[in-house]
Amino acid sequence: MQLAQTSVFPKQVQASGAHELAPPSLRLLLGEYVLPAGQGIPTLRWQSGGLVLEDPGGKVTAIVETDVPGVWKADDTTEKRLSFGRDDEGAVVSMDVTEIVELPRVGVGSHLENHAFFTEKSNPEGCDAQGRVR
Repeated sequence: MQLAQTSVFPKQVQASGAHELAPPSLRLLLGEYVLPAGQGIPTLRWQSGGLVLEDPGGKVTAIVETDVPGVWKADDTTEKRLSFGRDDEGAVVSMDVTEIVELPRVGVGSHLENHAFFTEKSNPEGCDAQGRVR
């Protein structure tokens, strides 16, 4: 089973300087975003003809657009997707990072056995294999 988890990082500062070289449609994305609990400030900028994300540790990762308009990904991974939250006027207010997490499947038999065990311990009447009270 897969679980999609999205983290929203508020935009702190609009980019200045070399952002004029970026296509006009991408300029609003550029700038600094805030990680929670003071973990640092990643910066999305235009470099060598493309978007790059510099993490707080200084690692620079190229960002490429996916087949879905407005959705981006790091070119070194397929697990994380970037999109951008906007306000009513269209200004970018956040970078939203969605990660797909694979959850291991628990065997059905063991789940029912555990459920029956705990139900029997907490219910003196016991239960059947489906966890129903007898």
